[in-house]
Amino acid sequence: MCIRVCVPEETDGLVHVAPAPLVETMLSLHVLMHPKEHPLQHPWVRQMRTLSPALKREIRTFWFLYSDITADFMLPARADAPQSFDEALTSFAALPPERAQYELARPAFFYFEPNEGPESLARDDVRERIRRRAGAAIARQLFDDPAAVQARVVELLAAYWAESFAAEWERLEPMLDEEADRARHEDPVPLLARVRSELQVDEAQRLLIRQSGHEHAVAVASDNPLRLIPSVYVWPHVRINCDAPWPLAVLYPPRTMKRGVAGPPPPGPLVQGLRAAADPTRLRILRLVGERPRSTEELAPLVGLSESGLSKHLRALTAAGLLTTRRQGYYVLYALERGRLERLGPELLEYLA
Repeated sequence: MCIRVCVPEETDGLVHVAPAPLVETMLSLHVLMHPKEHPLQHPWVRQMRTLSPALKREIRTFWFLYSDITADFMLPARADAPQSFDEALTSFAALPPERAQYELARPAFFYFEPNEGPESLARDDVRERIRRRAGAAIARQLFDDPAAVQARVVELLAAYWAESFAAEWERLEPMLDEEADRARHEDPVPLLARVRSELQVDEAQRLLIRQSGHEHAVAVASDNPLRLIPSVYVWPHVRINCDAPWPLAVLYPPRTMKRGVAGPPPPGPLVQGLRAAADPTRLRILRLVGERPRSTEELAPLVGLSESGLSKHLRALTAAGLLTTRRQGYYVLYALERGRLERLGPELLEYLA
């Protein structure tokens, strides 16, 4: 099963790009729940060990809101609406308790079995699913006093923001704004095709495809615009929301994170040069040839190899550009290519940097 989002050729006025601080806050809580899936965010995971014990307990209590499925109430109310953290949290706090009850319960059951919306909370099987997922105590309070649970979640997110994430957002916001400025001038289909990750993109059909717990086909249109939300903490995932009343949205990592832990591939000549030189015998050959050009017949006894055994090392060093050859009568002389050897160091430093 999957979500399929069809993007029209002409997207003017239909696609809006902007970061969302409440989204990033909730996704950072997901990272705390699953640190092994998020190696690029481990500095944040380590930093959060200093959170107050009371806040840590509440984060663990409401784990089901941001563990496997992130609650949709974190999204802006409209695709074209910029929204600060305070505005987003105030909007959630202002929801009627019965609506907040459904939004808080939804991550515990929505993607695991069919449902018909808020009215499904009256079903015994749905309530049992929520109890198993959220825990008996929270489920009981959510059924009996949803306003109290709504207030607890608002307090949790406000405390987490004040204690830690507001400062993190100051660091992330310029990076995400830069990505948003770049994305606003691009066709969203090839833009998201570069993300790869869990998102499949059919550029010919202009389809965005994401595996999901339910089947859903939606089209970007004037009455259903698309919100692109660049996010550092969504990496390495891509998330799509296609369920009303929240806007159609794609949460994706910015271009600077697209390769993730793999990083940029090392230059081929650098790899070849290091591989060729990374052998004690070959280093001795380079040292000897560095003194003066030498032939195979001269080198073989100096390094303790037969001429045939030496030849494979000379071929590797020559192919990597570390040695050059010239013929002197019967003999082939090998000489050191000093410029190439000198460049290995700067190339390595450039790659590591």
